[in-house]
Amino acid sequence: MKTLKVATLAAFSAMVTEDLLALGSQQKKEIHIALPGGRSAKAILDGILAAKEVVPQVVLYLVDERLSGERNADTLLDAGLQRAIDAQRMNSTQLRIPVFGEPLSSVAFDRVYVGIGEDGHFASLFPGSYTQEDQAEVLCIEESPK
Repeated sequence: MKTLKVATLAAFSAMVTEDLLALGSQQKKEIHIALPGGRSAKAILDGILAAKEVVPQVVLYLVDERLSGERNADTLLDAGLQRAIDAQRMNSTQLRIPVFGEPLSSVAFDRVYVGIGEDGHFASLFPGSYTQEDQAEVLCIEESPK
């Protein structure tokens, strides 16, 4: 796993674009991307949408959100995905929403983009707020500090 530290959201967005263009030139199949809600979502979506050549290959999986059910989609739709759908640059089937008790994906992710919150949490994971024994891919954390 490669971990990168990026100083600004604009730099993060540019890194996503460059990364996906390189990945898209290497493979012609679907590109499975795990991404967060919250403040990072817009920068990631901007980066994805700027990589115009690979947008049709992209399948998005929302993996870091504090809402449940279909409301999860609102985070990404509001961050720019709805405009891309309306402009027919993407379609709604390219977004996969987590469902409690079901596997998140049947394929490995090609990329996982997550951020670090202002309080130091990583991908909505707060020490001691979840059980490490649970094997489910989608968890509802009800005792989270946020």
